[in-house]
Amino acid sequence: MIRYFFENDKKASLRHVTVNGIVIKVNQILLGKRGTLKGKPILESGKWGLLGGFLGRDENLVQAVNREVMEESGWEIAADQLFRINNGCPL
Repeated sequence: MIRYFFENDKKASLRHVTVNGIVIKVNQILLGKRGTLKGKPILESGKWGLLGGFLGRDENLVQAVNREVMEESGWEIAADQLFRINNGCPL
């Protein structure tokens, strides 16, 4: 959990919500290869996986997955189906 301090001096705890996109085209799945950050390996560096990342503060799940796929692949998509797994808290 991350603590945020807003301009009105209110504190808030925000959960880490992540999204991943399963992009299928012509019976193939788009994967991304994990790289480095500022020249240093990141978690699971060099491995292949689904494209995704964290939900932005004012985004819904569809907007987040569309943005993450665009940022990581350059592909503009329109998510048309959602599959959700919750762990510990309802959405």
